[in-house]
Amino acid sequence: MPFLLRPVALAVVLAACLSGASRADDSIPPPRKPVPAPAPTLPPEPKLEAVFVELGGLDEPKGAVVEKSVTEVKGVRAWTWVTRVTDAKVVREVGTADDATLLATATKAGATTAGMVPIAIVTLTFIESLSCAGCIRTLSTALRAIAAVKEVEIPDTRATITITYDSRTGKVAEFVKVLADAEMPVVAPK
Repeated sequence: MPFLLRPVALAVVLAACLSGASRADDSIPPPRKPVPAPAPTLPPEPKLEAVFVELGGLDEPKGAVVEKSVTEVKGVRAWTWVTRVTDAKVVREVGTADDATLLATATKAGATTAGMVPIAIVTLTFIESLSCAGCIRTLSTALRAIAAVKEVEIPDTRATITITYDSRTGKVAEFVKVLADAEMPVVAPK
């Protein structure tokens, strides 16, 4: 009989312990949920802008030196020759690499003259969207043959064309005529 009392006594002790552990007045607080660490914040990407420079007195070796020197200016992100050793597009962070610094760097590196190109941009709408990559190449080549044209962009929709050009010499009417002559007319701008 003493053998049977032991399991009963054990059950009573366990029940007392379990009921005591669930009382609200226990001094042990419930475990806290961990607070997730805040996600690291990256600095915002700087805004970029493109400017165009015209250079004089350069040959290929000097052009390479000017390109290297200007791309080392703080804030300059890219350099692209528009016309080899005479015109270049410079992409820079807004508020950095001011015009005077770019021009001074270019002349110090070997350009006999350096100036900023005043730019205008026009977007023209095709009467009919372009149908093939060949059309895009043909139009880009025809427009880039105009000295004032710096960039030609045709988006994936092929419904418009954006032309960046030297505002001193470029004429929108000339661009419209070139496109019409290539049998890809655009809606005349207003």
